[in-house]
Amino acid sequence: MEEIPLGSLNSKIYKNNGELYFKISPIYGMQIGFYLNAPISGIEVLKSTESEIVLKKGILKLTMLFKPYMRGLHKLTLKPSYFRLPFGVYWCEISDKNKEKLNHVFQVKNK
Repeated sequence: MEEIPLGSLNSKIYKNNGELYFKISPIYGMQIGFYLNAPISGIEVLKSTESEIVLKKGILKLTMLFKPYMRGLHKLTLKPSYFRLPFGVYWCEISDKNKEKLNHVFQVKNK
């Protein structure tokens, strides 16, 4: 199991029956309105750049915006939406190393 900490959110990439999964969920007691636990192969990557990753799984669309913060850290803005309706904005920090892991895992596939 490989942890990718996103500050105030639980997030990890892990293997289940030989398949890689991505999970993002709230920390107990936190008011957060979205949850994702799905195989990476089932998550559609709409956009993947150094400053933005956009994922889609079913009715959830998750936009992750990265902005340099200080040496080794980025500010991360998470914008989930359901049925194209915004469902809040969440801010946290992510290390350069973990941001690179996300960029490596979530690549736009050529059709």
